[in-house]
Amino acid sequence: MISKQNRTANPSTIESLTYQNMTPLSVSSDEITLEYKLNKDLDLNPMGNVHGGRMSYILDSVMTALASDFDKEDVNSLNFSVSYLNGISSDTDSFLVHAKVVKGGRAMAFMSAELRSEDGKIYTQSEESFAKSS
Repeated sequence: MISKQNRTANPSTIESLTYQNMTPLSVSSDEITLEYKLNKDLDLNPMGNVHGGRMSYILDSVMTALASDFDKEDVNSLNFSVSYLNGISSDTDSFLVHAKVVKGGRAMAFMSAELRSEDGKIYTQSEESFAKSS
């Protein structure tokens, strides 16, 4: 799991992310960047901002895909933390999702991810650790 040799994106996993309103912009063995199109019917809380749980779901989905070597390995999340730095308002049409492998090995992986605007404003930062399933 997570060794950087021979890692390629499984097209079906990338395709599953596109069903979640995400379009891959850049995919490599240790990083992925996607554009997320805001779904105003699904993503917003009653105050008109993207719901924090939805932000967590997006971050977790992308980090899990990357940690699992795009569905080649089963992984279990050990720890997941999210820092909400700025809200995402309903005026936003899309934002970027960026995740990367911080450190990986055969048994564990440490990931980081963020949601940010195209001009670089960070909305949310996250870290997650994974263990390979036995």
